[in-house]
Amino acid sequence: MHRLIWSVGSKGVLREMDGRMSGDTCQEIVQKIDKSQIPVCRIMKVDVAAINMEWLIRFTRENIKDLGGNYCCVANVHTTVTAWEDGKYREIQNESALTIPDGGPLSSIGRKRGHVNMGRTAGPDYMEEVFKMSAEEGYRHFFYGSTQETLDKLKEKIEKQEEYKQTLLATKENISSPEYIEQLA
Repeated sequence: MHRLIWSVGSKGVLREMDGRMSGDTCQEIVQKIDKSQIPVCRIMKVDVAAINMEWLIRFTRENIKDLGGNYCCVANVHTTVTAWEDGKYREIQNESALTIPDGGPLSSIGRKRGHVNMGRTAGPDYMEEVFKMSAEEGYRHFFYGSTQETLDKLKEKIEKQEEYKQTLLATKENISSPEYIEQLA
């Protein structure tokens, strides 16, 4: 069974990546994805995937096994400016399997730079598509980061969706505690 781990908000990403980069809590990321196959548009030093939702869903279906142990970033103007200003955060964005263009402005810039098929791949829309895929394939989801209040709201929303509630594995604000590993097993 595949488990997809979602970091909710930049707080979770930064906490997770700090561990991966320092080697404290996470193993080094092994890139199994051939990133040369992903069209990229560099925007403010961030390698944003020059893709659209159809491409992203096809890529996810075809590469779900190779994405295991890796991460994808959902970029908008705010995260792109943050990455431009903060080299460590930019490294997190650029080291991901792919950084998808959540914001319409990023897609517009990509199209103006010649990536004619680049389109907005909104994070919530992508999540919905992945939940559909998960219900079909039996994938499970673990959410962490942000605040427990935000995670509880997300969990409540998912559990209201009858077709998706079986895909939810767990939510946890802090993944550094040992019990989160038990939830993943």
